[in-house]
Amino acid sequence: MVNDEYRNDPLAREAEEALYGEGYPWLRSQQARRALVVVSFLAIAFSTLARFFDWPVIALVAILTFLASWVGLRIAVRKIVDLPDAYIDERMRERRGETYRYAYMAVGALLSAVMIAHIVTTLMAKYQGWPLMTGEVWFELSFMLIFSISVLPNAIYAWTERDI
Repeated sequence: MVNDEYRNDPLAREAEEALYGEGYPWLRSQQARRALVVVSFLAIAFSTLARFFDWPVIALVAILTFLASWVGLRIAVRKIVDLPDAYIDERMRERRGETYRYAYMAVGALLSAVMIAHIVTTLMAKYQGWPLMTGEVWFELSFMLIFSISVLPNAIYAWTERDI
């Protein structure tokens, strides 16, 4: 990229700041990254449970906690998962590809589990007299899935990478 093109490209400046910037060094340790991953998934679980039990304040706090941990994860992994190929080197591309492969497998497992739960609850409702899961419950589960899917690539990269 020519220097003038680089100066006028906001994504290039963002990529350089994310990859080589010295800000937030305390977020980049392996312990901090793993703590962010745990906090992210706990926040997803708490927000789902709080919405299910109709505790709006706890749900709001959990969702805000999730958003903060998600942003923290993106910063901690230097946005490597989100940057285009032109801005990262070959090793980073390879690790990002592995991360996405694991994330896709996890998404497949989550969606399979939801489908199996749907089939089982429908059969139990039909033949055993159990209550059928309502649309509200499925709505809460779908939000849990969406939040999980959005954080998975950054979480897997943060958990598995030794040094960032």
